Amino acid sequence: MLEKLDRVDRPEDVWARAERVRFRFAETPRSGDIVLDAKGLAAERGPNQLFSGIEILVRRGDRVGVVGPNGCGKSTLLKLLAGRGEAADRGDVRRGTNLYEGYFDQHLGSLDPKKTCVDEVRSVRGDFNVDGARQYLARFRFYGDDPLRQVSSLSGGESTRLALAKLLLEPRNLLFLDEPTNHLDIPAAEILEEALCDFEGTVILISHDRRFLETVTTRTLCFTPNGVDLYDGGFKDYSEALLRKQRADAELATQRAERTERQARSERQARSAKAAAATPATSAQERQSRKTDARELERKRKRVKELELAIAQGEEQLEAYRKVLRESAGGNWEQLHAQVNEERALASKVEKMTEEWLTLSDLLARTDAGGAA
Repeated sequence: MLEKLDRVDRPEDVWARAERVRFRFAETPRSGDIVLDAKGLAAERGPNQLFSGIEILVRRGDRVGVVGPNGCGKSTLLKLLAGRGEAADRGDVRRGTNLYEGYFDQHLGSLDPKKTCVDEVRSVRGDFNVDGARQYLARFRFYGDDPLRQVSSLSGGESTRLALAKLLLEPRNLLFLDEPTNHLDIPAAEILEEALCDFEGTVILISHDRRFLETVTTRTLCFTPNGVDLYDGGFKDYSEALLRKQRADAELATQRAERTERQARSERQARSAKAAAATPATSAQERQSRKTDARELERKRKRVKELELAIAQGEEQLEAYRKVLRESAGGNWEQLHAQVNEERALASKVEKMTEEWLTLSDLLARTDAGGAA
């Protein structure tokens, strides 16, 4: 029976090989203290106004995280800051001195699907021969015949590693990164985090990876339903500050509502009586509508509290998962693979709950502010 079994290669132990991945940035001349000074940035796509009036001053050493829901204009803003915007985009971006810029496109437009990995590396460094290019690619986990494969045959993670390998070949002191961890496995993403934290230049990046943002960023630019928030702190500090503000606003709105409710009660009763006498049917409909609105508002408040608790529990569980994964010796591959899948599923769930919490909290804050007014 053993002789009849098909032999298969053992799955790659990504944790054992993680140390072989090296995202290290080349030495680069120091840029000026002021890197970018952007004023009046605005962009439209079709009938939609993506953003307007954005102003941001980026200094040397900043690592700015650009966050927000899909379709809000994050990539458009990044391109505008990088000098790759469309002709119709508006605003002025003044660039500092001695800048060496690099751009990572989430669609991997810098890669030619017809070229091999070696050809892509040599298109940036013509002084590399084939062996030199293969040795360099080995640092990004391209082994054996992998460097000779065409780009079109690569997986998403392999394509991302190849694009980063090209980006790191030349000295850069200003990086624009659009979803750099989208297809990276956990070990490679963590090593990229370490490299960016040690990077002495300036970084402006887009990501939906909460842990990546919390680890890397020092400033946060967030697209919200009310415009763009620019916060002088990392994503973790921004999230905590936003949570405190939402709670304070909700508490203040509740206090204002309680103070005014007693004063307005008699007036509402008088108006209701008058409306009921004039149009009984319409008045009944309005009362029912108000009751329905009140129940829906209370349901949303309850949901916000449930989400806050669930997010906190999810983040604690995520940290426990990641601790186990970091400390795992990699002996039981099936168990490790299952744990990695559970960690990714939980991270996706926490991200969705966070987006729902942000949307509901903003809606409640605007509703309470309108009621108080």
